[in-house]
Amino acid sequence: MPTISGELNFVSSRAAHVNEIWVRAPHVRTSTGGVVVTQNDRFPVKDGKVEFTCLTGPAILSLVSDGRAVDTIPIVVGESNSQALRQVVAAAQVADEATQSEIEKLAAQAVHLIDTSVESATRAESARDRAETAASGAAQSAKKSADSADKSGKSAKSSSDSASAAKKSAGDASSSATAAKTAETKASSQASEAAKSATAAKKDADRAAGVADSTSWKGDQLTVNGKTSPHLTGPKGDRGPAGESGKWSDLTNVPKKFPPEDHKHKVADITDLPPIDYAVKGGSLVKRYSTGQIAVPTTPDGDAVAASKKYVDTTAFPREVTLIKGEVDLDTYKETGVYHQNLDKSARAGKNYPNDRAGLLEVFNPESGMTYQRYTDYGVQNNVWTRGLYSGNWSKWKQVSQDDHKHTMADITDLPK
Repeated sequence: MPTISGELNFVSSRAAHVNEIWVRAPHVRTSTGGVVVTQNDRFPVKDGKVEFTCLTGPAILSLVSDGRAVDTIPIVVGESNSQALRQVVAAAQVADEATQSEIEKLAAQAVHLIDTSVESATRAESARDRAETAASGAAQSAKKSADSADKSGKSAKSSSDSASAAKKSAGDASSSATAAKTAETKASSQASEAAKSATAAKKDADRAAGVADSTSWKGDQLTVNGKTSPHLTGPKGDRGPAGESGKWSDLTNVPKKFPPEDHKHKVADITDLPPIDYAVKGGSLVKRYSTGQIAVPTTPDGDAVAASKKYVDTTAFPREVTLIKGEVDLDTYKETGVYHQNLDKSARAGKNYPNDRAGLLEVFNPESGMTYQRYTDYGVQNNVWTRGLYSGNWSKWKQVSQDDHKHTMADITDLPK
């Protein structure tokens, strides 16, 4: 039975997080000695490396991570005993999902032809190497024979007493020459076999290339090497029976109990959690101070947003009245509020009062950089004065006219003289 092996990697080339694979037939089909069913067979995966056995023909490979199927890959297995995972996946890509088993077998045969051509080329290369080695050995043997014959001649010439030894050496040299001739003949034969293997390998490679080049689709018909298949799209069949859901006990790398027990996570375990910060930042979660307070923008930009204490203190109109203590300068009162001067003498001793009487000072800041003061003196008259702060300078106090007030001659500036 063919054995398929290979690696499962992420696009980053790191080993994919897959614990096991499930292999099944895409549909029920016959096989030698029986029937192939569509139930899953399971094989472990370690560090992205997988190895499994599978019958020749189409199959479905499911990748399982932590007990959950994460991907499904169609494959077509050829007839070779050992096949690479990439080869069986490439064979399945020859046809689309509508391809029936006979077309898948054609694709598997094409992959097998490619494997055969590669093996033949390898054998031819090995035979050529052996032939070259044998030829080299034959040449060395011939050289040794010549050296031996030369030594024998010298021995016979130098002494008649060595004639028998020289004769023996000559015999040895003749035997060596014969052996060298035999080795040379064998090397020639091996070289011839290597040439035949190379020719066969080229034919296999050309045939495989021809299968790939001549493969084409027209509608639901596949043409390979000039032969066109029948129409592969038939009427829609009935819905098949529901598959088995599987038992919890049959799954691997899952919690011991179902449903899993309650568990907790830390913030660092949540990958899409927004940043958490004390500061006021858009798109972040607010973190409270040790006092339980949170930071908000100094100036709110909408009716429904929180306002800071500083904004309220400087712009809102408080209910509490603050006492003006001692002899002070009213030019220094710029924050929104209500202030009371309860002594006439303090008003006289102070600076920039509209008159020398006790009274109520109101300060308004309707917008940034625009400050108003209003002073109402205490007594039966209740005179009112107003002024404003413009470009850092206070204007003069202006008395507000009342309905029942009267003027003296000195108050009329354009009286005829």
